[in-house]
Amino acid sequence: MYLVRVFWIPVIPVIILGAFGTLMSRYFRGNAVLWLVLYVILGIAMSFIGTIV
Repeated sequence: MYLVRVFWIPVIPVIILGAFGTLMSRYFRGNAVLWLVLYVILGIAMSFIGTIV
């Protein structure tokens, strides 16, 4: 799962987080694009913090 990387970003888990964000937007009746972008950005940020720590 972590074999496909671009710089420090594991691609597959970040894509899965984006899909999870769109599902959460349906549950909370929010904007799907906003939730997708938010979860992808959070996944990238957490992977960057994980490489530092």
